[in-house]
Amino acid sequence: MLKFIFNLKEQIDDMVGVMMQCIFAKIPAVSPETKKGP
Repeated sequence: MLKFIFNLKEQIDDMVGVMMQCIFAKIPAVSPETKKGP
């Protein structure tokens, strides 16, 4: 059960990371630092 919860947390972390990337991609000028990225 604990392993399942840990797996779920990893999946949620991945989903949040992807969502953050999508959100930042839709906002062109969040900060000058983001423009230097790939």
